[in-house]
Amino acid sequence: MPTISAMSLPEVGKQDDEAPLIQSGHSSSSFGEDAASPRLVWPIKAMALGAASFAGVCGLALAATISGDAQQPLRATTRELQDQFCNPQVQAPYPQSPAFNMPGDWAYTCIGQGGQPVPQPPSETEKYPGQQNWCWNWIKHKGCKEQVAKLNWHDAQQTTAAAGHYAPDPAYVPMEPVQNAQLCSDYNLGATVYAQPNEDMAAKAWLAQNVAFYVVALPAEAERKEFMQQKMAALGIQFTFLDGVDLRVPGSYAKAKTDGVIPMDFDYQTADQNGGGVAGMVGCAAAHLGAMQTIAAGGNQGRPLAVVLEDDVSLEPDFAIKLYRIVTSEAPCDWEVISLKSACPFGACVTQHLTRVMPDVNEPAARCRHGVNYGFYGMLYKVQTLTQVMAQLGQRVWDPNVPHCLDVDVALASISDQLAYYAVPYWQAPGLLQMGGHGSTRNDNDAAPVDTTEPALMLH
Repeated sequence: MPTISAMSLPEVGKQDDEAPLIQSGHSSSSFGEDAASPRLVWPIKAMALGAASFAGVCGLALAATISGDAQQPLRATTRELQDQFCNPQVQAPYPQSPAFNMPGDWAYTCIGQGGQPVPQPPSETEKYPGQQNWCWNWIKHKGCKEQVAKLNWHDAQQTTAAAGHYAPDPAYVPMEPVQNAQLCSDYNLGATVYAQPNEDMAAKAWLAQNVAFYVVALPAEAERKEFMQQKMAALGIQFTFLDGVDLRVPGSYAKAKTDGVIPMDFDYQTADQNGGGVAGMVGCAAAHLGAMQTIAAGGNQGRPLAVVLEDDVSLEPDFAIKLYRIVTSEAPCDWEVISLKSACPFGACVTQHLTRVMPDVNEPAARCRHGVNYGFYGMLYKVQTLTQVMAQLGQRVWDPNVPHCLDVDVALASISDQLAYYAVPYWQAPGLLQMGGHGSTRNDNDAAPVDTTEPALMLH
């Protein structure tokens, strides 16, 4: 199977008309570097055909992803390289996700029927009789959530099967939430990069030129803000705080509506009755959609890409190099959103560090396909398409009859067949970022009195 290497970023200020874009003959299995060359080199193995089948503010057949002759170098001007925010040779799969096809007795066991049905999972099965795969629900619960998303899906299923009669052993009945799993399931793919000085300098220059950073934080969270200031300063990254939405503060809900972040016709009371306590989800969704609105309207400081972080995220020291490599050598050119750390991912591995997110059709649409691709810890947006992404996501989020979609991360995954959404698997550790351990302000909102007075009533 052929390999290709990543694009090389020309030295800052270099005026040559042409620079090599693709180099060949080097391979790696991780965030590796070419020690013999000062250029930014990062290979990607061509993808095999498709296989069957937590804190903070809040049957598919795939063609090979690498096309063309890897031995023939492509060339581009310096400006083209600097403007390159994808790899045109990585082809995105069509976002069609299959339901699990359970063989034999498992077809009955996994829906709570037969002689030895699996126990009912804690996932509202009584509301959706016959619409959920209980084995899959247990794998998400025991293999992902209880493991803090550190396991790939094979090991998650194995762990769940070993815990009792919850799911089949993957050696006999492999369930594959992420297709082409062999491409991105290795835990070591998130290993720290020890780069050449020239490479490190080039990646940081690219980051400063092209990416604006934002941190969503509640105005009153002084400790979290200080934490983020220290962490970002240590990496030399400038950023802007964007205020989150704290429904515990009187008038904040009404202001979010008048600012256009929450639609005027959104019925909080109906959502709360259907969801059983949604204040934290509403605040978190409003914070992230408000951040998108601010970035899209404000021009993003003239930069084409934006990273939005939650307020207890710690970027890894090699963040710049990893992000540069993902964007320029792994991201298909259709991408609109990339989650930099996604828990319990569902979809298909496209390259070693990216999955194409797909809706989990094993969960009812009325439940917002809930249970996969958790976390908005760090989100990368292509600014030119952000307005459209915001509109699509807002339409899905602000439906009071589907309260699970108020979880903004769940909602985005549920419409991933409508927009190009990619994600770095959480299990690749340490990856690009880690959480700081400050707990969840969303949970704090759920447990506290909140003010949801409508704007019209605020005037009286």
